Amino acid sequence: MGEKHHHHWKIWLTLILILGIVGLLMYTDAGKKTLSLFKLPQFIKTAPKTTGTQFSIDLSSNKEAFYSQIYTVANSTFTADGICMQFIQINDLVLQKGETRCSITLNGFSGTVEYTNAGSIAVSGESGIVVLDDFAYSSSKPIKIDLEVIPFTSMADSLYKQKFSFASVYGNITRFKEDGSVKSVVYLNNNSLEISNFAGSLKLENETAILSGMTNSVKGTDFSW
Repeated sequence: MGEKHHHHWKIWLTLILILGIVGLLMYTDAGKKTLSLFKLPQFIKTAPKTTGTQFSIDLSSNKEAFYSQIYTVANSTFTADGICMQFIQINDLVLQKGETRCSITLNGFSGTVEYTNAGSIAVSGESGIVVLDDFAYSSSKPIKIDLEVIPFTSMADSLYKQKFSFASVYGNITRFKEDGSVKSVVYLNNNSLEISNFAGSLKLENETAILSGMTNSVKGTDFSW
């Protein structure tokens, strides 16, 4: 009887040691790989679909390519220098600008930025700080802001858009390697272009729009990244 109890004790000790080893393996990368070899097929789950590898691009194009584009920004810095159109609303304050020259800076802005068919930029959302010409508006609460400006120059960062679809682009688009060096350049001459899952910035200067940031897909008339 004593021999049977002794035998059972060895079995339990062996099981405890095995469970301990498995537990240690689960906490190491090498262990996880080892354990994965012993998983039965019915327990193997299909990995979720990925959005693809992100890479850095610069698109330099005619500003007209961006007409009718609407994009979302979050905690962005938006700046513009140009002609303010009619009214600017800051919370309940309505300023009548009447198509006059103005300079705008929005810090901590979240909302939408629309490049209209007329070439103006319409901004709507909330901002932490609003600077209009020489006047600064700040509040402990987000400031509601609505305005429209025909820009000479403008810039918005922290921009995200699921898909840019351009019907006609003149300019060039550059793809960069991970080290920042140029991987490829495509010159565009009235080409269509799609850029998916983009995050970055849009700048307008000297009649040229510059889109810079990260994407996982670029499709042109005769190329695809």
